[in-house]
Amino acid sequence: MAGAPVIVTRPAEPGRRLVEELGRRGREVVWCPAFDIVAPADEAEVGRVLARLADYDLALFVSPNAVQATAPRLAVDWPASTVIGAVGAATLEATAALRGAAHAVRLAPDQEDESGSEGFWRAWQASGRLAHRVLLLRAAAGRDWIVDRFRAAGAVVDALAVYERRAHRLGEPERRLIQEWQRDGRAPITIVSSTESVASILEQLEGIEGAADWLKQGIALATHPRIAQRLHSAGFARIETSSADDSAVIGTLESMHG
Repeated sequence: MAGAPVIVTRPAEPGRRLVEELGRRGREVVWCPAFDIVAPADEAEVGRVLARLADYDLALFVSPNAVQATAPRLAVDWPASTVIGAVGAATLEATAALRGAAHAVRLAPDQEDESGSEGFWRAWQASGRLAHRVLLLRAAAGRDWIVDRFRAAGAVVDALAVYERRAHRLGEPERRLIQEWQRDGRAPITIVSSTESVASILEQLEGIEGAADWLKQGIALATHPRIAQRLHSAGFARIETSSADDSAVIGTLESMHG
């Protein structure tokens, strides 16, 4: 499958950045974000909670999107007493831009460990820290596994929706390109970065006859084992896995296809 076209479903700036880097490397690539990232439904509540960050022992970011949504809404420096948590390397890198982050402890899974909730939980336990109050910074839903772990350990966990996700609709240029690849019998490599993205991208293709089956005939590159499981359940037979950061995704693509 050397030279297979690539579909990137990662939303927002991380998705755009990956598409641009793949294009610079000569890949045929189209950006079909699974979701559009929009402002939170309750800006006032976001402001109230972020003003009380010092009340929390840990604030855990679930994605770079969560960091990027939070940064412009911080009215004060990040309190040194509140640990900044990140579920992976890309999220941790994004937290460096938070106002006052240089004075706080930042914690993420070890490079040798997998990204995601499980990896962060292991890193948190290895740190020997205790959290009585935890703030989860996310969209309106998600990451319930880590919420359950902290609550089982006796912590009070608040989840704050710092952004909203809306299902993306394919633009006409993207639709035409996909139809061209489909007509030419060029099965794609689809990069999938969340479990929710699996259903979303298949729904986007419902208006193109045969496109969902065509997509499943290609390779799906999942950035977490849970995503791979969801892809398998959805009917994708050829699934590869990679860490979520751009360098790992690109390295996996190059190792698979020269």
